Amino acid sequence: MQEFVSIPTYLIEESKDKPYSKIEAYIDILNMADESGGEFETTRRTLENRWGWSGRRVNSFLSELEERTIIEPRMNQKRTKIKPINTGFSDSKRTKNEPKMNQKRTKEINEDTEIYKRIIDYMNSRCGTRYTEKNKQTKESIHARLEEKFTEEDFYTVIDKKSNEWIGTEMERYLRPQTLFGTKFESYLNQNIVKEKGQTAQMLESHYDMVSEWARKKKMQEGFNDG
Repeated sequence: MQEFVSIPTYLIEESKDKPYSKIEAYIDILNMADESGGEFETTRRTLENRWGWSGRRVNSFLSELEERTIIEPRMNQKRTKIKPINTGFSDSKRTKNEPKMNQKRTKEINEDTEIYKRIIDYMNSRCGTRYTEKNKQTKESIHARLEEKFTEEDFYTVIDKKSNEWIGTEMERYLRPQTLFGTKFESYLNQNIVKEKGQTAQMLESHYDMVSEWARKKKMQEGFNDG
């Protein structure tokens, strides 16, 4: 069965007004597929009414998603069966006619399989969670960001920023791989750190030194265990 993730509404647009935006229409597709076990059957007229769109716009949007290999529609004269096939929520702009991802970069990522474990172990230690790197969605989220050439250190930075910001608030429940390592990863990475009153630059530098030292020791320990 195809796996899907739930996306908090506030992360998209807190609006039920019509017409829907493209992202709202896409989220609606994912929700309908999730409720139906991975794919669902519908009609163009149904989507017109749900999204407040014209038939031409519905057809154009579905064709765009198909061209970008995001959904797999199977149509007949009356009904359309839709199956999402790319739920990594990356900003993929690759079409069927464009070249595949850089093979050298992919090889480098695949050779360092322990990077997934190091990242999730660090997240668990900072957030008090118990996620595993073996989860398919977790691994795909990390892999997608690595393919975009973010570094291992970038993951630690995002984990630190969001754990400091969200722990002890209602947002703490979103301290999970699919949220932290999703398409908002870059904005999380580049967000300004809210400094507490009296915090010095030296304390901040010390914090990042701690992260670097943790990663270094982790790699050394793994090398020792492999030996």
